[in-house]
Amino acid sequence: MRKVSLALVLGLVISVFACGGEKASVKGWLADSKCGGDPAKAMSAGHKGCAVNCVKGGAKWVLVESGTKKVYQIHNQDAVKDSDVGQEVTVKGALMEEEGIQVESIEVSSLPATRGYL
Repeated sequence: MRKVSLALVLGLVISVFACGGEKASVKGWLADSKCGGDPAKAMSAGHKGCAVNCVKGGAKWVLVESGTKKVYQIHNQDAVKDSDVGQEVTVKGALMEEEGIQVESIEVSSLPATRGYL
């Protein structure tokens, strides 16, 4: 009985985290966590090589929103491909606590950023 209760509780906790937060579409630039705080540097095609090298050296991918310059931590780092960097993109996913986003898709920007796209 105790094992069944523990399994149910764990299942509920996992399902809550799997659902994520509010769905969003955020337009911005992918950058490394070292330079993400400097939008003038991070939001340019010329920063691509630096960002890729910094991430290979241990930095994390972040998204710098085009309009507000807000920096979002990318929760699932493997969602970012080198080919996504160096251009404005639209990231769709779930907003998470602590200024983060769980990425569902990344595409070259052509859509206006919105919240609640699904």
